[in-house]
Amino acid sequence: MPPPVIHGSLVVRSRLEESRRRIEELETRIAESGQRVEQARSAMPRLGDFEVDVSPGTSSEPDESWLLELVETRALLRAIAASAPIREEYPDLADNLDRYFEEFGSQRLVRGRREGFEAAAEAVERMAAEIGIELGVNTAPDTPEGYIERLVGFSERALELGVPDQAIDH
Repeated sequence: MPPPVIHGSLVVRSRLEESRRRIEELETRIAESGQRVEQARSAMPRLGDFEVDVSPGTSSEPDESWLLELVETRALLRAIAASAPIREEYPDLADNLDRYFEEFGSQRLVRGRREGFEAAAEAVERMAAEIGIELGVNTAPDTPEGYIERLVGFSERALELGVPDQAIDH
């Protein structure tokens, strides 16, 4: 048996080698995880890069199970982004993901409102054209002001012309 100092030195070297090997394995795993996160991040579409159909199938109203799946997916992504290994490497990822979802939702809401105002303004314009009223509006149809200007213009001209109620009610 070797003297205690040499034996202790061999044990320390062995443990040191084991520690180095383990560190190399962990560094490799971290690098692979980082690559996977970067691939996922680069695959994640930027806001406005795609259309989202918020209604499943042909129904105009999404069913509750479909909405629940979306909420569960978001919660799962949030849990992954907030997990300790990911948070260690990307400390801001969970908060950035939350901001991404909030910004995307806000943009979709704004877009939906614009589309709604535009559709309503176009309906007023069609009604006016059907009964021969010239609106003469200046604002964009996809804004609240544009819709209100068209609606007020339509109402005022209809009253001026004495258009019968039944012509307006169809």
